[in-house]
Amino acid sequence: FYTTHLLASERGVDALMDAMRFGRAYVSFDLLGYVEDFAFYAQTGTGNASVKTIMGSEVSLNPTLTLHAEISSPADKIVLYGNGSEVASAENTADFSFAPKTPGAYRIQAYRRGHLWILSNPVYVR
Repeated sequence: FYTTHLLASERGVDALMDAMRFGRAYVSFDLLGYVEDFAFYAQTGTGNASVKTIMGSEVSLNPTLTLHAEISSPADKIVLYGNGSEVASAENTADFSFAPKTPGAYRIQAYRRGHLWILSNPVYVR
């Protein structure tokens, strides 16, 4: 019915426990389609100087900060929430980007056929 995905450096107990402890996880409802690959992260800087910060982690607000969601297959709708309120959305896409202007806890929800399909943990913008 659903899968909890952990983003760990390896398939060992310590790495999996670290992924859970630090919120590097997301949930997918596989009845709506198996999620082969999903990423939600913050990116700062450009080119070779860019730095990615994955969900569960903190990043400082700055003018080059962009939040990104990438899914292996398109969602009917991707919604970005900041501090519990919808701040942006896009339809019929597998890629989503947003430049936050305020600090907060930002997370992604992706929908298929009118139902919640993917639920991410937040990226904390400080």
